Amino acid sequence: MNINSAFSSGVLGLQKATSQIDASASKIAQQTLPSSDQGASVSQQDAIPDSLVQLKMAEIQGKASAEVITRSDQMIGSLLDIHV
Repeated sequence: MNINSAFSSGVLGLQKATSQIDASASKIAQQTLPSSDQGASVSQQDAIPDSLVQLKMAEIQGKASAEVITRSDQMIGSLLDIHV
């Protein structure tokens, strides 16, 4: 197993989670702003819970990716201890 690929996968997952958090938070902010259109459509109102679910999923992905980074860092330390 290549430790660098595990570390890279963790970083990539963290970047994806961050971009998903930004996108979901932006959708939530846009939907909660008062609009000039008084009759908000049902689809806009339904989009807030969907965005909140995506936000939670991104949080979980970020935590998992951070754990992958931590574990790969620990493995590098363990391998260095063994080989030195």
